[in-house]
Amino acid sequence: MVIDEKTPDWAVMMYGENPNMNEVERLYSNWSKNHPEVKNENTRNLKHFRAYLTSNDGIKRDGYLVEDLETKIYERDEKWKIDRAKILKNQQKRSKSRASTNNTDWVSIGMAFGLKIQNVRQNQQTY
Repeated sequence: MVIDEKTPDWAVMMYGENPNMNEVERLYSNWSKNHPEVKNENTRNLKHFRAYLTSNDGIKRDGYLVEDLETKIYERDEKWKIDRAKILKNQQKRSKSRASTNNTDWVSIGMAFGLKIQNVRQNQQTY
């Protein structure tokens, strides 16, 4: 992204080292009143940056960004993967447990299901 004299103040602040998003939003709001139809790289970047920060709780109350946000997101995602693996493992255990406690063999007898009966001829009609 090239920052030059045409770049709005809000965009310069957004691309800065430690932007205050409250101030960026205030400057953007004032700028957009005079430029309501402008959609460019800066406005798209603000839209995506805002969504990224909001969805990851990346803005502190004072408007500045949370320190080490990338590290915190990585750690959160790793914890989620571990928790998800535990959940899946428990679900598999429960599924196997249910299957082993159900000793009844079921077989299809046409449109319905019935108990498997030993020594029944295949062509025997069932009523």
